[in-house]
Amino acid sequence: MNVQVRRIAESNFLELWNMGWTRSELAEHYGVQYRTINQVVEYMGLLPVLKADLAPTPDEDRASRESLRLAPMVAEKARAYWERHLEARRNESENASRTRDYEWHQQQQDLRYRVILSHNHVLE
Repeated sequence: MNVQVRRIAESNFLELWNMGWTRSELAEHYGVQYRTINQVVEYMGLLPVLKADLAPTPDEDRASRESLRLAPMVAEKARAYWERHLEARRNESENASRTRDYEWHQQQQDLRYRVILSHNHVLE
């Protein structure tokens, strides 16, 4: 790695990177070419911040929660069903739980093999 890249990496580069400076802004700040900043980023092992990694804004978060909310009548029935389901699982014996888990995994395995073997043909 050249001296210039090392010098930039040892400066306040990381602080500026964490503040959200773009590579173009960093290149202008340090008076180097864009590709030199790319080399610094690679040298330091930094990953670019992706939009998907950013936390949602309060408005985005509220809109997301509201779009997922169930209607009150549906939510009440779902809550009652879920409570019955959890109570049944709590009262289930260890052996019954293992059997149910084993059967579910076998069913998933069977479905996987059916897809592999079918090659777009329906299996009887």
